[in-house]
Amino acid sequence: ILQFVYASRCGMLETELLALVPDLSWRELSAHFEYLSSHLILKYQLGLLAFSHTQAQEAVFEFCFKDGMDQVLRIRQKLINYFQEKIGPGKACSRAVDELPWLISQTGNKIQLEKCILDLGVFQQICARGRCSELLSYWQIVDWDREKMAEAYFNACKQSETVAGQGDSGLLKVAETYETLGRFLRDLGLLPQALPALQRALEIRETALDPDDPLVGRSLHQLACLHAQWGKLSTAETLHRHALEICQTTLGPEHPLVARELDALAVLYQKMEKVVVLLVALVVEVVAVVAVEVVVVVAVLVVPVVVVAGVVAVVAEAAGVVVVLVVVIVVIVVVVVVE
Repeated sequence: ILQFVYASRCGMLETELLALVPDLSWRELSAHFEYLSSHLILKYQLGLLAFSHTQAQEAVFEFCFKDGMDQVLRIRQKLINYFQEKIGPGKACSRAVDELPWLISQTGNKIQLEKCILDLGVFQQICARGRCSELLSYWQIVDWDREKMAEAYFNACKQSETVAGQGDSGLLKVAETYETLGRFLRDLGLLPQALPALQRALEIRETALDPDDPLVGRSLHQLACLHAQWGKLSTAETLHRHALEICQTTLGPEHPLVARELDALAVLYQKMEKVVVLLVALVVEVVAVVAVEVVVVVAVLVVPVVVVAGVVAVVAEAAGVVVVLVVVIVVIVVVVVVE
């Protein structure tokens, strides 16, 4: 019992211990736990049997693992084999998702870890719990970059779509996976990779559901958020308005999803206003720079003209040739204008 609790990530369920420990009965497990809890070694934590404190955990390692980490790895391999049975096509036990990727990462088996986190059931559960940073840490262990990871998940979604066939219920689950993938990639800043996933989710829902179904509106909302983050504000506005229309028609004007779309549009319009202000400021700056350059050019061209004209005027006045002065000034002005 103590070996399995130590080797696990966050503790063990009683049913898991009964399945893993040979010939262990409920009565024996209850008696063992009563004894260990009274000595402050084990406790219940979120329904799991876990260590009461760090000192107890360290003492169990010294007492139960005489062979050191090799024995720990053997126990963890038993846990891996047990939890792998809880994961399969279309199913992923939450306990298995909690334990299995971590257990495999502790063994250093990159190929097995890659296969585990590429499972779409595992992927969806990890993302649904907001543990995307943990998922990325597993990919770092596998030594994949984000673009390769995004492509692998998208290909897995396409394969699941092929397996699902034409059944609406199966395809709707695939659409859910596409949407989860799109949101995950969007949050990572991989906008070009997120776009086809969100678009495919919308296409499946538009085909399998009514055009005014709230799930279609949700897909439109996710696409709008992507385009807004991408800076394509006019496209985002169109998508948000379409989603708002669906929500108002299907759910009524007082529904929270209507408020969500209105809020998204307000934020979008605020961004648009900021863009306009920036454009105006840019135009003013450009005009100011151009004006300065024009003044400099005029100064460079006109000052020599004035100087030359002054010299000629003195000479002309001295010579009494006023006509020559006028002709020279006209010629110089024409040359400057042409330049």
